[in-house]
Amino acid sequence: FDVIVLPDQAGEQILHGYLEGTMPEEFAGGVGLEGALALERYVESGGWVVAIDHAVDFAIDMFGLPVRNLVRGRRSDEFFVKEAIAFFVNSQVLDVIPAAEEGDKKIERDIVAYATFAKEDFLASGWVLGGKRYLAGKTAALRIPFGQGQVVLLAFEPHFRAQSHNTFKLLFNPLHAATLNAGVWRDVLVKKREHERAASHAAP
Repeated sequence: FDVIVLPDQAGEQILHGYLEGTMPEEFAGGVGLEGALALERYVESGGWVVAIDHAVDFAIDMFGLPVRNLVRGRRSDEFFVKEAIAFFVNSQVLDVIPAAEEGDKKIERDIVAYATFAKEDFLASGWVLGGKRYLAGKTAALRIPFGQGQVVLLAFEPHFRAQSHNTFKLLFNPLHAATLNAGVWRDVLVKKREHERAASHAAP
């Protein structure tokens, strides 16, 4: 496979699935520990994993990524969204842990945040509680190197029926990128570093 997509599902469900006897046999159970370790080996050897919405928590834990889900475990009186924000329907919010705070989650730092939530005017309709603290300007999509492969975290469902067609590319582009040769990504990283060095030299 070039890429494996983990759809919107809680980590516990991905690991264990439905109990035997509650579903037809072929639909019972999850990936289990053996499957999770196989997934880790797959990415280390060059595969791509795309985790969507609640599945980002599974990916963060499974791969030990230097990323926090800022709304994981938040009470509804701390953060709550009601039909309010474009791209956000009971979704997640990501934040990259600074290298100095990583602890044992050390990983190559070529992390690319390729989508963020708006810093201002993010309330399209409805209402939100805690939006400025937990949502405004925060990361919605990340690409993180892991071994020879890549892990892509999408904090929301870009293909959800209510989404704009403009968000489909946030899913389709990683699916396409996973089919490209690894040399392409080395070239991308080299150009990225050159751009960052040029920008730092140009800064007053």
